Amino acid sequence: MVQTVTMKSLLSVGLATLMLCRPSAETRTREAVTVRITHPARDIRVPYNTEILFAAELAPQATSGTIEFLVNAKNVATQIAPPYRISLTLRSDRCMLQVRAKIRGRVIESVPVVVQVESLPTYPEPTLPELAVGGVLRDLPWPAIQLVEPKATSSFVSPANVRIAVDASERGGRIARVEFFEGSRLLGSALSAPWLFVWKRVPSGDHVISATAIDDSGHMARTRYVLIGVD
Repeated sequence: MVQTVTMKSLLSVGLATLMLCRPSAETRTREAVTVRITHPARDIRVPYNTEILFAAELAPQATSGTIEFLVNAKNVATQIAPPYRISLTLRSDRCMLQVRAKIRGRVIESVPVVVQVESLPTYPEPTLPELAVGGVLRDLPWPAIQLVEPKATSSFVSPANVRIAVDASERGGRIARVEFFEGSRLLGSALSAPWLFVWKRVPSGDHVISATAIDDSGHMARTRYVLIGVD
């Protein structure tokens, strides 16, 4: 008996073969999922007591899962949905940052990023012996300053205008000026409240922001550092 093979039957057999050989959408997605640290995107060095943005993303972007943020292999935060981002203040000499993703039973880890941290603050706070007379704490005026803007979690696109604002006060004294810094470079100063400065046309890259308050007696206090990224 001779079986007639038609073009239609050949096409049907070929299509079925292709469907059997092609992996399912679920399999392709499972094989393609990756996780990476987006900020800081490279090894960096920052001053002591710097607040940074620690962010990650999954690829493909439609993928969702649980992200664990690791500092020196210790889980410091967990998020279950994007955007995956936290603020982190660094005080150790060396911090290895890594993220771990858990997706449908699979565990995926990113390439680590190393942050070197200066071991001592630039302006150490006065110690009790320096402020004490005869074992009694002296009530000396001393500036108090807090960085309000920018936040480590803020996003900027070059050329950016970055607003740097602080709260500064002193009990029993007067703030004479506030100076604003990018790293060790003086950007500008303010002689009266509101204590703010707008850094214009900021180039792309990572920038360490801080501010210093100086009172009329020459006493000085510095804010924490904040690392911002400009894309």
